[in-house]
Amino acid sequence: MAQRWEQTGDLWSDISTRLWNMLRTGSVPLKDDRHLLNLTNQVAGRVLVDMLRRHYGERGMGNLETRAAVRSGDGASEAPTAEAVERDSVIDLMMCREFHEWVAKLEEPARELCYLKFYSGMTDDEAAAIVIESARNVRRDWALIRVRIAEAAAERWPD
Repeated sequence: MAQRWEQTGDLWSDISTRLWNMLRTGSVPLKDDRHLLNLTNQVAGRVLVDMLRRHYGERGMGNLETRAAVRSGDGASEAPTAEAVERDSVIDLMMCREFHEWVAKLEEPARELCYLKFYSGMTDDEAAAIVIESARNVRRDWALIRVRIAEAAAERWPD
C-alpha cells in the first residue's frame, strides 16, 4: 500500500516530524516512556489515515474515477463501474482507513493495547510488561478487541 505512491521512509519521516514538532512546542507534555510510545503510535495511526485520505480521497490517485481515467489514457472517457475497477482493493483500503479511525476512537485501555499490539507489533508478554497486566489478560483483551473490529467491519461491510 505505501509503496505505490509513497515509500515507507516517507511515512516514517512524516511520523517523526510530527512527533518532533509536538514535543518541541511542548503541546504534549511527556509523562514517561509509556506515554511516548503511545503518542508515537497515535501519530503513526494519524499519518496512515492522512495517507489513505490523500491517495484514496475524492481527488486522490486511488479514487475510482481517477484510476479509470488514467487507465483509459484520456480524461474524457466514461469511468467504468466500481466492479470493473478493482472493487475489492478499493474496499480493502477504505476498510483500512476506517480501521485506523476506529482505533483512534477506542477507550484508553483498549486503544493502548491496540497501539502496542498492532502498531508496535509487540508480543503478549512485551505488551503485558508495559500495561502492567498478565500476558493472559493481554491475550484475552486483544482477542476481544479483534472481535469488536470484526463486528464493526461486518456491520459496515457486510459482503
